[in-house]
Amino acid sequence: MVEHPAEYPWSSYHGNTLNKDVALLSPHHCYLSLGANQEARK
Repeated sequence: MVEHPAEYPWSSYHGNTLNKDVALLSPHHCYLSLGANQEARK
């Protein structure tokens, strides 16, 4: 076990929380609806 989700290298945490590109993940629809582009969603 780890103390923080970011410590799991295979976790979706990196893509969903840190906004890093992860080839195996698709962005959540709710996240995409927050703005027209990444800058607008910040």
